[in-house]
Amino acid sequence: MITETQGGTMANPRADLSEIVDDTAFNLSGQERGQFARAQLKLDEYDEGHCLVVLSVPESLAVLSPSFVQGLLAPTVRRYGSRMAFYERYKIEASDFMRKQIDSGVRRILALSKH
Repeated sequence: MITETQGGTMANPRADLSEIVDDTAFNLSGQERGQFARAQLKLDEYDEGHCLVVLSVPESLAVLSPSFVQGLLAPTVRRYGSRMAFYERYKIEASDFMRKQIDSGVRRILALSKH
């Protein structure tokens, strides 16, 4: 679910992966599961807007596979066309390790988009 949070004077949509997993989940993998999460979090709706989206990854998760990231973010990354443009629109709230896993997936999406 995406909720609205206050960031300064503007409300930013918040996509929280804890909304799609329980406390026992430690791994999100698979492109289909990523696509399901994308639909549940309604990311397509926010890609149409002109606001910063906060993507929050719960601390209970240890792994986000590149295939999950592809399913979750491929349409968004392709839409913006570069890592820089993607990160201008999406703020990632996660551990450094999780940010690296997401960035690996973003790089993979861009590499596959060029072929």
